[in-house]
Amino acid sequence: MLLHTAHLAHFLDISSLSIPTLCTDLSRVGLEVEGTHPFNLPEKVVVAKVLSKDKHPNAEKLSVCQVDSGQGVLQIVCGAKNVAAGQFVALALEGAYLSDCNLHIKPSTLRGVESFGMLCSTTELGLPKLEEGILVLDSSINAHQPLKLGAPLKDLPFFAGTLLDIGLTPNRGDCASVLGVAREIAALYGLSLNTPHTPPPQSTPPLKLAQSAQHLALAYAKLHATSLDLPLEIRLSLALQNALSQDPLDNLLAYATYLSGVILNAYPSTPLEIKEDNLGFVKVYSQGVELSSIALNPPKDKGQRNLIEASFLDPTYTATRLSQHATKHASSLTQRTTRGSEPQVLLGFGVLQEVLQTLNALALEIESLYSKLEPQKVAFSLGDIERLLGLTLDTRQVKGILENLGFSVQVQAEHFSVQVPLFRHDIANIADIAEEVLRFIGIENVPPVLLPLNEPTSHNPHYTRYSFERTLATKALSLGFKEVVHYLFAKKEQLEKLGYPTLQDPLDLQNPINSDLNTLRTSLIPGLLQAVVQNKNLGFKSVALFELGSVYSADREESQSLAFIASGLKNPPLPPP
Repeated sequence: MLLHTAHLAHFLDISSLSIPTLCTDLSRVGLEVEGTHPFNLPEKVVVAKVLSKDKHPNAEKLSVCQVDSGQGVLQIVCGAKNVAAGQFVALALEGAYLSDCNLHIKPSTLRGVESFGMLCSTTELGLPKLEEGILVLDSSINAHQPLKLGAPLKDLPFFAGTLLDIGLTPNRGDCASVLGVAREIAALYGLSLNTPHTPPPQSTPPLKLAQSAQHLALAYAKLHATSLDLPLEIRLSLALQNALSQDPLDNLLAYATYLSGVILNAYPSTPLEIKEDNLGFVKVYSQGVELSSIALNPPKDKGQRNLIEASFLDPTYTATRLSQHATKHASSLTQRTTRGSEPQVLLGFGVLQEVLQTLNALALEIESLYSKLEPQKVAFSLGDIERLLGLTLDTRQVKGILENLGFSVQVQAEHFSVQVPLFRHDIANIADIAEEVLRFIGIENVPPVLLPLNEPTSHNPHYTRYSFERTLATKALSLGFKEVVHYLFAKKEQLEKLGYPTLQDPLDLQNPINSDLNTLRTSLIPGLLQAVVQNKNLGFKSVALFELGSVYSADREESQSLAFIASGLKNPPLPPP
């Protein structure tokens, strides 16, 4: 967000704060100031007044103007079409240097007529382009005080301010307006926050909404104005935000939204019908024709409009609906809605009314309000916050921080009952509350504590046994033994013949594979003996084998066993004589 410090005056007084200190403190509490941009207008550019305008005798596109610089009247040859007598203008005097167009101002002769300065456009001063021609000044950039001839342009209140480039995290949509940042500054320094008061109307708009329409707030007002001649401060502010359009009413509403955070739209003054569609989106209709999707798609009709709508849609509800239904919406408006706009919609009308008062003879008549928004409540104890932060805190300290941030707080014996302000869409549980407290205490004030290293044992008895067995097997292999693997089954008669125990009859196999594998083995030896015989029959005279595997007791209890067998001549035979 690009915030002009001069606009903070709408809500609080920061005259006692230095910009570097303000930037540091905002970054500390989570509103990271990524850059500061002073206007740095050129020296020797002053407020002047055009006294007269005459045609140039030798050039159709040039005019010869007599301009009062505050120190005398200068003759200026100007090629701008919009120059006119009676205008307050930005005059670059002799010796001025306009860096953006690399131009040194000095006396010159243009088509035979002398010129002693230059009337500047916005782009020549390093400002955004507003219109073709020169920059025409008014009192709006001088805090609505009369302009003084000869005053340096760079010293006027609007240009003496600084643009702060604030990087907002996605959850802090409440700070995407001047009012939102002003709330944070007021909490930081204990300043008084001034918000306009607007009495609520008695009526409600014609709504056809589901019972659960607690995600919506709406208000409507009539704008009584014949024409809108917006002052320079509004047009220049929007141009700095890349939000200036050709429509004066759109510009007026965009400026009020920039200040208040409330989404404002305008409609023709015709009967409106507001209802939810089958996807859960709230839409405005007139005589059966869809005009807009509230807080998502602005009205398309740019004709005569004097019915102003202030709206809010719960960002969580909106994001969920948008993810469930692939519908097309205006990206810029949808982004603001899903990140969280200002839910106190009447604040938008209050700010708009204050702006209209500076335009003279314009009025706003509030007609209706609809809102079923309910603030969320979170209960916790002081100990809960202390355990989360690792700090020892004071009840009054926690209560003061939350109240400065707009929370409604009740405390009984270190137990808190907190009502979250409607504009804080990101607060849902005690962890969020703890984060708010930590922001203003300062993470640098949290004492470092070593983390407990109670790592659970990674010992696995089964793997340890397996590793031990494979170590034995590796050693046996290195000594020349070959590993064999047999079935778990054996022939019961053979076990009995060799004198090995057998399973008790009730525990024996009830459905053996065949008569040679009719029980579970109780020893590895019979299998190894059989393997030696088979190898002898194949012509091997010396055989060394081992087996690792399961055996069973007479009670059919399984255990692991290791057996070795070696067969062959103890000593090699003597060679024949």
